Amino acid sequence: MPLSENPYLIVVAPKGGFDETLIKVFQAQPGQGVNYHAGTWHHYNLALNAPSDFLVIDRGGADMSCDEVNLKNPFLINL
Repeated sequence: MPLSENPYLIVVAPKGGFDETLIKVFQAQPGQGVNYHAGTWHHYNLALNAPSDFLVIDRGGADMSCDEVNLKNPFLINL
């Protein structure tokens, strides 16, 4: 949930084996929160216009809740 008045980008890919060709990017507006389905690949929120704070609620537990991957083919997002 954004805590500022700036729009931000949401970058996601379907759950399962990570396929960077399936990445989708959406622009969210101030006050618009996001809830991901379990297993959805996602980048952290990318604030536009200025640094911004977000409220993040994650699941509890001792095991890791995050897998990290690097893109083989970085891409440019044109707004």
